[in-house]
Amino acid sequence: MEKSRRKKPGNVKVMENYLRTDVHCVLEDCRLCRSISPPIVCLNPRSTIFIPDAVFLVAYIDLFSDDSFKADQTLLLQSVLDLAGDEVGTREASQIEAWLAREDDHALLKSFGYFPNKHMADTYVPTQVFEPSDDASSNEPRGLDVESMEQRARCLVANAVAWYSTHSPTTKFVVLSDDPCLASMIPPSSRHVDVLSCVDFIDAYCPSTAHVDLHAVRADCAAAFSSRRASPQGFARHESDPSSCAFQGLLDVSSHHPLEAFVKVTTHGESQSIYIYGRDAMNRAIHGDIVAVQLLPEADWLVPESATSLVHHVAPLDDDQLKKKPAPSSTSSSVAAVPTGRVVGIVSRPDHVVRKVMFCL
Repeated sequence: MEKSRRKKPGNVKVMENYLRTDVHCVLEDCRLCRSISPPIVCLNPRSTIFIPDAVFLVAYIDLFSDDSFKADQTLLLQSVLDLAGDEVGTREASQIEAWLAREDDHALLKSFGYFPNKHMADTYVPTQVFEPSDDASSNEPRGLDVESMEQRARCLVANAVAWYSTHSPTTKFVVLSDDPCLASMIPPSSRHVDVLSCVDFIDAYCPSTAHVDLHAVRADCAAAFSSRRASPQGFARHESDPSSCAFQGLLDVSSHHPLEAFVKVTTHGESQSIYIYGRDAMNRAIHGDIVAVQLLPEADWLVPESATSLVHHVAPLDDDQLKKKPAPSSTSSSVAAVPTGRVVGIVSRPDHVVRKVMFCL
């Protein structure tokens, strides 16, 4: 059973994951699955079967529609489609649905099989939870570590491939992935399983006369996919060792203004509050985190909005006054600017946040 808890207090959502053993392997004339009704589309076990991961499927989806891209038998795993559904657009999602429903012209020339590996008892992998390593120098209690979504996706693909290699040992399987971590998770005992990147697949399985065009399309697809994904510079990078920063404290987000927060720090025996304004300055930190803060120059200090306006009662303003309402600035005639900083790292996170992450996974 997998449980997930939403952010709204009291709204708990429980999802039950039913595991079955009567799931067909999607291979034609399989003697082990003879008693199970086969799906509409089955793959030929005497030919090579290609299994893409989610990133490969999303990034190079246009290549699968090219006749020169010789992935004639493609097996789409449920875990791959679920993860790809979070990143593909409407056009790509409709294209994948047309492949599976055989409503696309390329689906008639190529075979696209579907295997529900997340509901198969032999291929399902539960979420891994790890005990944190004991740190003798720190007396603070630490929560449990949960594997990332990327690592879980790799485990699901690797476990499904390992099961196929034992279920049909004479069938040739090729995992299409540019992820070296996934390649290292494939068991070395699987002699009929290979892991190829897009470049290696084009060079090995596609006609040599189409290599130049396919590599050009591959480069364009990779560039478009990387630009579509979240930029790593959207937020400032966290410090590799935030505990070494001079200012550390508890992030207290204002209950009246979600973009305002204060971090109370102690320097030279004196306690002071550092003002944090905006999502960029909070840098993915949430209320209750122990964060490392960098103090900005005095010229960049701001005036909190809550200090210049009433919090519990706000007088109604007309349209002209709303247009003239200024944004928080570094200068003010009535209220002086306060020490302002930005979050450069998260030292620790409350245990209840870790438990919520475990419920979500």
